[in-house]
Amino acid sequence: LAIGSASTAQLLDTSLLHLSSLSSRKAIDAHTETEAVARALHLDLRVLLLLKHFGNSPLADAHLRSALSLPPFIAAADSTHTLSLATPFSSPSTAATAARRDAQPHGAAIDGVGSGSALQVDKGSVAEVLVIGSGVAGLTATLRLL
Repeated sequence: LAIGSASTAQLLDTSLLHLSSLSSRKAIDAHTETEAVARALHLDLRVLLLLKHFGNSPLADAHLRSALSLPPFIAAADSTHTLSLATPFSSPSTAATAARRDAQPHGAAIDGVGSGSALQVDKGSVAEVLVIGSGVAGLTATLRLL
C-alpha cells in the first residue's frame, strides 16, 4: 500500500462508507463511531479491512467492537513512502523470547514474559519480523532468524 495511493484512498473510503451506514442505522453508539473513525483515519488495517469485508454483515457492529478492543494495527511509512505493517511487538527478539517461553515447562517466565504477565513494549516500536504460529513451522522460522 503506497501512501496516498488510489488503493489506500479506496479502502479508506469504503471503510468510512460502512461506518457511516452503521452509525445512521444506530448499530453503533457515538463513542464507537468516534473511535472507529479515528482508527480508520490513522489507517488501522484491522479496522479498515474488517469494515471492507464485513461492513454489510448483520454482525458488523459486534465485529467492529471486537476490533476496537485490540491494539491498533497501523501501517508505518518507511523512507520509500510505502507502507509496511507495524505491529505492537518491540523487536525481532520478541519472537525469540516467545519461542523460548513456549519451550519452557508449564509457561515458566523468561525475561519477564510468562503465564499471566503482560509484555511491555515501547510505543512506536516496529517489529522487523513477525512469525505467526507456535507450531513446528513457526518455531523453526524463529530459530532460523536467530
